[in-house]
Formats: sequence, structure tokens, C-alpha cells
Amino acid sequence: MDEMGDQDFDNAGSMEWAVQRTADSASMSKGSLHTLGYFDDIYITCLTQEARRSPLINRGYYVRAQAINQSLMTFLQSFKGQSKQIISLGAGFDSAYFRLHGHGHLKETVFFEVDFPSVVRSKAMLIGKTLHSRLEEAVYLPEEADSLGSVEIRSKWYNLLGTSLDNLENLHGLLARNGCDFNKPTLLLSECVMTYMDVERSDKLIKYCAETFPNGVFISYEQVHPNDPFGRVMMGHFKKIHSPLKAIEVYPTPEHHRQRFLKLGWCSPKVVDMNQFYASLDPEERERVDNIEPFDEFEEWHLQCSHYILVTAAQGSCLALSPEPTEPLPSKCDREPHRSAGTLEANYRSIIHDQLSVQKCGLFGHSCVKSASDLLLIGGFGVYGSGHGRHQGAFRVDLSSGEMRGPIMPQIAGRMYHTMNVINGNRILVFGGRKSPLVPCDHTPLIRQRGGKSGMQASYGVAQHNIPDREGAYKPLPRWRHSATTIPHKDQEAVLIYGGKNLTSVFNDCAVFTIEQGWSQVRMTSGQVEDDDSNSAGSPSELSASLPEARHSHTATLWGQEQIIVACGLGADGRPLNSIITLQCVSWIWRPFKSVPTIKPRYSHTAHIINDHLLLVGGVHLEGSVIPSITRISLSTGCWQEFELMPADPERILMVHSHESVIDEGDLLIVGGGGNCFSFGTHFNKYISSVSLPDDWLITQEDVDRVQAKVEAKTGGTPLSSV
Repeated sequence: MDEMGDQDFDNAGSMEWAVQRTADSASMSKGSLHTLGYFDDIYITCLTQEARRSPLINRGYYVRAQAINQSLMTFLQSFKGQSKQIISLGAGFDSAYFRLHGHGHLKETVFFEVDFPSVVRSKAMLIGKTLHSRLEEAVYLPEEADSLGSVEIRSKWYNLLGTSLDNLENLHGLLARNGCDFNKPTLLLSECVMTYMDVERSDKLIKYCAETFPNGVFISYEQVHPNDPFGRVMMGHFKKIHSPLKAIEVYPTPEHHRQRFLKLGWCSPKVVDMNQFYASLDPEERERVDNIEPFDEFEEWHLQCSHYILVTAAQGSCLALSPEPTEPLPSKCDREPHRSAGTLEANYRSIIHDQLSVQKCGLFGHSCVKSASDLLLIGGFGVYGSGHGRHQGAFRVDLSSGEMRGPIMPQIAGRMYHTMNVINGNRILVFGGRKSPLVPCDHTPLIRQRGGKSGMQASYGVAQHNIPDREGAYKPLPRWRHSATTIPHKDQEAVLIYGGKNLTSVFNDCAVFTIEQGWSQVRMTSGQVEDDDSNSAGSPSELSASLPEARHSHTATLWGQEQIIVACGLGADGRPLNSIITLQCVSWIWRPFKSVPTIKPRYSHTAHIINDHLLLVGGVHLEGSVIPSITRISLSTGCWQEFELMPADPERILMVHSHESVIDEGDLLIVGGGGNCFSFGTHFNKYISSVSLPDDWLITQEDVDRVQAKVEAKTGGTPLSSV
């Protein structure tokens, strides 16, 4: 949406103009859908300016257009051959009438469009210039206006009316005077309209429609979840462009909207969010959309879809049009709702950059490693120069002083969704990533930390700009959003790569890298897994479970010396996963791990293991409001608790996805994170967030035993529990 200047918007006329600007922007976005082939609507190009939107915005408007169109088509097909009506409330420059008429779907259907008089006046002029032939017996009445409002176009099947939806008496009079039959089956459409009205007035509009159209169905498309991080960015955007969202404050969740329509006289209202709706589309249609243009903004796509809902409320002969809601996309199993076990406070660490650019920590899709008190960051998308872009080279942060320097090693090209691993103490392997969804990074830098020092006294250099390929040797395919884990392997350290994706595929393979031998593949079949190296310890072993499904944006964390815990991720079908699996690093056997109860599906999180507990930090899921949290899972019992992350400064927004995290002396540091929040702007966590982990998370059994022994020695053998 377009941003507007800081003008005085206190008067009603200016507020009306601001809302109209949002309608103009929405129409231009729908025009982009047609141009690129997302949604067939040649008529929208006659009513709006040509524009080319980003893939993320195109997808957001595609699911909106498809949801509204499906509701319209269901209504038209249900009353095929019968006289019926469609009333679009706040129609703006929408082209639904002309599109449906052009496809022959509006037989025996009278179509009314209502909006501010200034909007319908402009729309009538555009229709007169380009779409007049599509109207039957059309009469243009630009001068016909009275106390009820204006009638810009009157025709046999299409009427364009100008009045404010705040004045129900005028609305009713205009509809009645222009042939509306209040007893016919009628679809009433409000597409991102009532949310800008005062709540008292929009409630009255819903109630008026319930009382006036006994055989009606009301379709409403609106925003929800204003209080999670994405919702706060969304709310701030609409406030900034002087079109604040109002209904969302009173009706913040899908259930609130369902209760709203019940309270105001409608029967059996059903609500779906856009993740649920998109999941209900035919798989072939989803595949078609996936292939229209390169796309790699899954987090923002799913967050946007979770913040928009479609309400269907009906009565009388339309009652059958309010179907049962579609099941959510993410979960393959039943899972009981789980309450938060508490909250953890996220404070902000001060970072001082030598070029006074504190925002260098504001990025996402990056990677980092910690060595002593030194944090090395490479890549990601963030504040770059005078705008935004991929970070080139590397940046260093001294965690003890907060000093930040960079860029260093400028020969490392900017990349996103790659991995970094310390190997053999003083080497850092940088693997994978992408420059864009069309351009993967196929070079693998190996960085050397010189002098064995840490902090700002240490120096880094690129030991090898690219790992040389041995003739005929295996090398994993370029990828991003994979996991990389440093593991012990045949008396040396290695990095295990698992999963990930490229533009066309999601992977389910494993590869091992050592400095001495380079790459080797872990071969997997349906019956056995084996190391590609003939000197592998042990023979091929039978699998104790089926191979895990392909995934990306997951985590893989070393537990002890022989097991890797792979958690969650995004499946090849776009569905977040809740599976946890273990991989034995010696026998290469996969085994399932059962959490009790089943954890929430998620992806784009980070993970750590502390004292036989797996910590899943943040991530994105599709089950309503996305509040940053840490899930702590016992690896011995599978039981878990979830703790919400609350910023110490409530004014700051903390998004915990596409981030990195490290453990620093009992604190969990969240580095970067955020993303492009649909058309609402880009959010970066500009500061490193520090979460002090509870003492009982950090105390090991050895610590307990040691204290027990000291107490018993001092008390003559009295057990600790008795003291």
C-alpha cells in the first residue's frame, strides 16, 4: 500500500480519502495478479493503473481474490436459474461484476455496488470509457443525487450507488429505490471495509443486514491478531497511512468474529483464516501458483495468511452456504491446546559499531558462530547503505564489550539462509545459501581464525575461497535452509549437512564434510543407510523407522557425541512439521522421538540442547497468533513446556524467526530476525536480545550430586532433601 505524508487527517473527509487510497492500492495489486497469471481478471486492468507487485504481495492478494471468488461462485451455483442479488458494500474499483458477467455466471442476478459518492463517481467515468458495452440498458446519472446519496449507473443487472455505509437509512432507501428485493437470496460482501468503520457503526451494519435480508449470506474479509509481533507491524502500518484498523481492537481473533455475527443476528457463522483456505485448494492449483514466479518468503506468507480471515454467516435459504471450516494445514495428528508454562524476559544488549551503525545487527536470513566472547556474523538481508540489501562480508561483535566491527572479509559474497560451523577449533565452514531464489551459492568458503585468540584481538581470513573439488568426488547440490551440525566422525571433526531446498526441490539427503577428505555422502535407501566411505565403521544397518520426510528450515542439534536431534521444519508440501527424529552418527540409523503431548508444528526456529533438554527457540506456525516462545523438551521423557518471550521494553517488537541464537554464559542471545511483513513494511530486530535462562535449566545432575556430597559431608551423612 502507498504511504502518505504527515497531513492533518482529523476531519472526516480526509479520513475518507485515506481509506480510498487503500482501495486504490488493493485494486492495483489485483491488477498485478492478472498480469502475472495468478488470477484471470482482464477487466481489472480497465479500472486501475498497471502495477507489478512483489511475489509476497502477489500471493497475499491471490489468496484473497480466490477466497472471495469461491464464495461468490458457491452462491451463484447454489441458486442457479433463480432470481438473486449480490450487494458489494464498499466495492471500490473491484471488477467482480464484469468478470463474472464476462464468464456468463450472472444470469438472473442483479448486482449492486455501494461506496462513497466520490469513489463511485470516478468508477462510473472509467466504466463509461472502457466497459460500457458490458452493461445492458445502462443509464448514467452523474447529476442524480439527493439526501439519500447518488446513483451513478442504473442498468438492468448492475447498479452503482454512492452513499456512506455509516448511514443505514440512506443505504436502505437507495437500495429500495433502485430495485433491491429484500426477500430474494442475497449475498452481501464486505472485503476489508468494515474494519475501517467505527465499531458501533459496523456492528449496526451487520445487524441491519441480518434483519433486512432474511435469505442472505454475509461474506466478510478482515484482519485479526493485532497483538502478536506481525500484528503490531500491521497495525502500525495502517495507523501510519491514516487508516487505522478499528474492528480488530474489539474483535481480535477468529472466534471473536464468529461470536460477533452470532450476537448480531446471523446463524451459524463460520470462520477460516487464509492458511486454512489455501490448504483447501486443489493441489494442482497450489502447484500452479508455486510455479508462477520464484518464491522464498514462507515465513511472511504464512504469517500474513494467519492474520486474515473469511467469515461466512447465513440464514434462511442461504443457510447451507455457511460450511464447516476447513481443517488447518499444519498438523497430521490431533493435539490438545497447550498453555504457556510462564514467561521469560528478553532484554536488549547494547551494540556499539565503529561506524555508528547499530542497525548492522538488524538483519534476517543470516548465520553466525560464537567463539569465546566473539560473535562472527555473515550474510543475511538487512539495513545496507542507504536502504536494504544482502550483507557483504562479515561482521564481528565482542559480546563482553558490545563492540562491533566490519565488514571484514569482503570477498565473501552476500548470501542468505546458509550455515556456519566451527570445525577443528579454528576453521569455520560456510556452506550453501542463496543470492536470490534463482541464484544459489555454489562456492563454499573456509575461514581460518588466526592466532588462536578470541574477541577483537583475533583475526579472521578466508583460508580457501572455495573447497576444491576432487576429480569424480561427491559434492552436495547447492541448497539453502538446510541444517549443518558439527559432529565427531572417525577420530576427527566433521560437518553433517541435512535437508534444505533449492528453487525446485526439497531435500532429504545427508552429506559429511571433513577438512582432510572433503565431502562424502551418507547414502540412504528404504531399507538401510550407509556411509559412502568404504572405511566406514560398522556395516549397513536396518532402519528402525521409515526415512524422515524431506524438509527445510528445520534444526539439527548434537546430543552427546553420537546423536543428532532433528526438529520440525517445513515439508515439501508447504506444511510445517511437528516431528522430532534422531540420527545415530555412527550407525546412521534414524529413529522417531515422541513428545508428550505432541508439540506444535513449526519451522524457521533455532535449537540448543542443555542438560538433556532440547530448546526450540521461536519459529513460525499456522495455528493463530504467533507469540515468540521457547519450547523446552526433556529428551529422556518427551515431556515439554512452552515459555513465552516477553521483551523487557514492551514498545519494541521482537520477531523470532529467520534469526540466529547462541548460548553465552547462561544467557540465550537472539541475534537478528524478522522479515518483510507483506505490504506493511520490513521489520528487523535491530538489537541482540538476551534471555537469562532459569538456573534449574543450567544445573546438571553432576552439580546436584556434588552439592549433595558436600552437604552430607558437613551434616554427617544427612541427605540434601532433609536439610
